[in-house]
Amino acid sequence: MAMTSSRRLSTAEERRHTVLRTAIKAFAARGYYGTTTTEVAKAAGISQAYLYRLFPDKEALFVAVVDYCSARIRECHAEGAASAPTAEPAAVLTAMSAAYGELIADRDLLMVLLHATCASSEPAIREAVRA
Repeated sequence: MAMTSSRRLSTAEERRHTVLRTAIKAFAARGYYGTTTTEVAKAAGISQAYLYRLFPDKEALFVAVVDYCSARIRECHAEGAASAPTAEPAAVLTAMSAAYGELIADRDLLMVLLHATCASSEPAIREAVRA
């Protein structure tokens, strides 16, 4: 029975990640105000009811997307710094720059953060942008 619970959790985490990736594309293309949860659910291949089981509302989904994108940037910088051949500031900066360049080759991440700034009149979104 523990295996079933563990597997169910894994599947839920996988679906949540799939929804986040799908939502990134939708929010990057149409912004917070122009994207519907119906569109995200359909693109993710789930029902809107299941989307609301994962995220209580559109704002919570968008905040999760902003948090995910912000975390990816922080991780990218940390990984870049760790991969520097030496601890010299110039080498660290070069490695971080190269890692960041690879990350932003897909513009969706940056577009989401731009749209988040535009939607920062919403308190929860403003807090996510500031974090």
